[in-house]
Amino acid sequence: MTPATPTVIDLGDTTYPLQPGWEIYYDGTVQGDRRLVRLRQADTDTLTQIVTLPTVGDDLPQACTDLMADHRAAYSEVAETLPVNESALPGGEAASCSFTGVRVDSGVAAQVSFTLLRRGLDSQVFIVRDSVPTSVPAVAEVRTELEMALCDSSTRFGVALTRCQGVATPGQGDG
Repeated sequence: MTPATPTVIDLGDTTYPLQPGWEIYYDGTVQGDRRLVRLRQADTDTLTQIVTLPTVGDDLPQACTDLMADHRAAYSEVAETLPVNESALPGGEAASCSFTGVRVDSGVAAQVSFTLLRRGLDSQVFIVRDSVPTSVPAVAEVRTELEMALCDSSTRFGVALTRCQGVATPGQGDG
C-alpha cells in the first residue's frame, strides 16, 4: 500500500501546503538534518524546491545571486534579473531574483525564481526556488498556487511578505 501524499510538508521551521496535482519527486536532507523537498506539478511541468537553512551569509541579495550562479550552468540562453530586497513586515527580511533560460537536459524554456526569507529572531533562512516553463501563461492557476503556498509558508516561518497581505492561502486555519 502506498502512503497517502501529505497535505502539508513539515520543514521543521515552517510548513508548506501541498496542493492537489502536485507531487513530491525528491525528499532528502542537506547540511546534516535540513529537509529539502522538491515538488512537481505534472500538468504544467512546474517545479518548486523548499528548504530552511541556518544561514546563507549576511547579504540576502548576494546569496540570491550566488544561487542563480549555481543553477544557471544547467541552462543555455540565460537572462538574469537583478536581485531585489522584498518588503517584509518587521521581524524579518527577504530578497528575490530570477533568470530565464532553456534547460540543457530537456530543452524546456523556463523562468527560475528564488525567494529568500531570513527570520530576525534566529537568522534562519527559508529558500523557495520555482521553475515555471515560459509556456505557462502569466495568469495561470499554477502561478497562483505557488504564490499562495509561498505566502502561507513565509507567514508560518515568521517573515510575512508585504505582498502577501490579503492573499488567501490554502493553509489558513489549519494550525
